[in-house]
Amino acid sequence: MQNLTVAILAGGKSSRMGQNKALLPLGTMKIIEHLVTNLRPIASELLLVANTDEYAFLNLPVYRDRFPGQGPLAGIETALRVAFNEKVYITACDLPLLPAEIPRFLAENTEDYDVTVLAYKGKIEPLIGIYRKSIYPVVEKHLILRKNKIIDFYPQVKVKIINFEQLPENLQREEFLLNVNTPADYEKLLKIFSLKE
Repeated sequence: MQNLTVAILAGGKSSRMGQNKALLPLGTMKIIEHLVTNLRPIASELLLVANTDEYAFLNLPVYRDRFPGQGPLAGIETALRVAFNEKVYITACDLPLLPAEIPRFLAENTEDYDVTVLAYKGKIEPLIGIYRKSIYPVVEKHLILRKNKIIDFYPQVKVKIINFEQLPENLQREEFLLNVNTPADYEKLLKIFSLKE
């Protein structure tokens, strides 16, 4: 898509997994390589936010958090600060099955909203969302105040929530939202992936 930055946040500690989940193998590639492959077609700019050099093999720009240790909101701050485009799709590094059509749908339906996020079963998914670069000062202020929960700044901006059921029917597959946080999640992912091959 024209004028869309895709930012993959890969700065987490993977504490529940016990190792870097983004680098776990999935078929012939690593989990993060699947994300990059899936999302590249919709990105006019593709970048990573990470606090490690482990992703050099992807040949993508990697930016470090300015507020390390303050969670995914710090990753959003970094992405909005460095992004070239006004619209920035923010995603986590552990969603390898999410098709590009979902962020494309969000981006096409942002209208004049500052944040457009997906919600599933009534729960907002802040790391499946389009964020406008113009809200950067709000995000930065929250981090300075150490208010690290992403949705805490939502009341200060214009937010559009798109429910999972509002996606086109072919995108309403629960497996697309599988987060790989634990060894059990990884086992589930491997099973789903083997069925797709």
